[in-house]
Amino acid sequence: MKKLSLLLWTILVAIVLISFGSIQGKETKLTTEKLSDTEDYLLSISGNKVFKYKLKNLPKDKTYQILFTYEVYEGKEKVEEEIITGIWQDSLEDAQNEETIGFNYQEDKFRGIIGGVGAYATFEYEIKEDLRKGSQL
Repeated sequence: MKKLSLLLWTILVAIVLISFGSIQGKETKLTTEKLSDTEDYLLSISGNKVFKYKLKNLPKDKTYQILFTYEVYEGKEKVEEEIITGIWQDSLEDAQNEETIGFNYQEDKFRGIIGGVGAYATFEYEIKEDLRKGSQL
């Protein structure tokens, strides 16, 4: 049975946003950020795949958590699930309204960056599956 590696269903944004929306009534949105032509060119010749997102209108009046989750499927059945990293917002005093999320992957490594105003965290995760054999993101 062939293992399909649904690599982080783009941040299985189990955006376990414990509540959507904010005081302004705006919806929280995950939008793709375009790379510049130069960035795109450099990535295409290096063989890397990179995805960059902005998560906008995060609620300043609610607590939330955003999880990067790695899942492996055999057919339609989930056989493995592991939380790689996440963001938790529980202090409303310093709440940010926007987060930047980026990640790239190669055959057996997954790297990412998450953060907001002035502070970013990076992470790396080694996987057992060869993503070239699974589905394309």
